[in-house]
Amino acid sequence: MTPLKDSTDATIIVSAPEAVQLSGAPLEGYYTITCQDENAIDWTTEDIYFSWGEAAVQKAITSSIPFLADKIEVVRTNKYSYVQNGVEYVINFRDVLADVPQCTIQTSTGENPLTGENPTYVATTTHDYGTNLYFEPIPLEMMRFPASAPQIEVLVDGIPALCPNFNCEFAYIEAVGEITGQSVTGTSVSITGTNLPTTGFTVTIADQECDTGSHNAIETEITCSLTEVPVAGNTNAVVKTDQGVVAIADGVAEIEIDITVTTVSTA
Repeated sequence: MTPLKDSTDATIIVSAPEAVQLSGAPLEGYYTITCQDENAIDWTTEDIYFSWGEAAVQKAITSSIPFLADKIEVVRTNKYSYVQNGVEYVINFRDVLADVPQCTIQTSTGENPLTGENPTYVATTTHDYGTNLYFEPIPLEMMRFPASAPQIEVLVDGIPALCPNFNCEFAYIEAVGEITGQSVTGTSVSITGTNLPTTGFTVTIADQECDTGSHNAIETEITCSLTEVPVAGNTNAVVKTDQGVVAIADGVAEIEIDITVTTVSTA
């Protein structure tokens, strides 16, 4: 409407404009979707109301087109703010091991066809069928690796850790050596037993470790020298190899490290 000033008394006269522009008719009615199977047979949905959401459209397609059942996902785009102005959907095909011909959209042939201001129907393929495979990220717990031995789960601060080459193989190796006697005199250590290691081992008494250069070992006895006298108390010899710690036989007496007073002085 155009307001016109008519006099100095500020009388306002409202008159209609010379030209009137009307808005286009909004969408209303039903449409259908047609898809062709691998045998070139057309399958058409029942009538779909223009404002239906993506879930209803997906149900309409899968209910009427059996070869697409459980194989599509319908997603509505945000191209149009109001459904009365237009609707756009993307149909994602999943697990369809064939090139599906272009589906088409058309007005319903029933009593309520799609109406509006010259409605148009556009159907395009956004990603062609090909030989490439696309995978969503695979959760770690779903990954599997062939193994010939039992596997263990390794956690670091509660977070699963990966083993080298995805192989967390666990193999129990029965102890072959056994300590049957142990003693310490000053810094000299004597260990007796069966199948004791002769190379590649360490000997620890309390807080002290034998000098590797002092090792003298046969399968029934190990002798070595500590760098210092161990801390006083009862303890056991720890003989460690790359396969673990050599077991101590039941009933073997602990090593008693006595407190030795070497100097007494007065203040």
